Amino acid sequence: MTERVTIAAGVVQGLCDQVESLRTGLTLDADVAADIATRIARTRAGLVGAVLVSTIANAVGDLCDIIRDMGSEADPAEVEGLGAAAIPLLTNAIPATSSPAVTLASDFARAAVACVEAAVMAEVAVAVAERSYMDRPSAQAASGRLANLADASLERIAENGGEDVWRAASDAVRQAIDYLGRGALDLKPVVLVEAMRSFPATVLAWRLYGDPERAEELVERNSCTTPLFMPTSLEALAE
Repeated sequence: MTERVTIAAGVVQGLCDQVESLRTGLTLDADVAADIATRIARTRAGLVGAVLVSTIANAVGDLCDIIRDMGSEADPAEVEGLGAAAIPLLTNAIPATSSPAVTLASDFARAAVACVEAAVMAEVAVAVAERSYMDRPSAQAASGRLANLADASLERIAENGGEDVWRAASDAVRQAIDYLGRGALDLKPVVLVEAMRSFPATVLAWRLYGDPERAEELVERNSCTTPLFMPTSLEALAE
């Protein structure tokens, strides 16, 4: 048991470092960022010399709480992007070994990683659902991104974390995808507009919507750097 705890303690300390990296990447209120940094450091320090399973379990629980709090305080777009990038890297906290005995003794550590991965996966799912989408294709694309990310992640979580941990993350993903699917029905589809020649964005906005102030919308949607000369083929919201 001592070897399992020792390995897990080192792995969870590595997870603390990864959660700290996630924290530094997110735009947080200064007081919130400082508080979370202190909590991460305290959790990491508490693992030094750990010999009890309960010490590891409490540390993992603290990290999951920290991840939840970061997700609730940060911009959803940042949480999705940085969280999605962090998920595949979490397993790096488990050191590679060719020893069957060490691999066997690392089962507790793998379970700890699965719990933290489930927490990050759930926050990414919430962030994807909380983002604002201008049109139906954007919402559908977000749903596809989430489903693709969850495929590999949920498989790892199920293998190493058990059914309850897998179900918590899986339910968050499913609810987000269902929410996006329902919401997408209320969003406008995108159409392809063809023009005989290039027009200024304000002219196109007037012709398409009767509102020249929507020119900026067309410029942003089509990533145009010269609003006076819009492309002859462009995307626009259907009215």
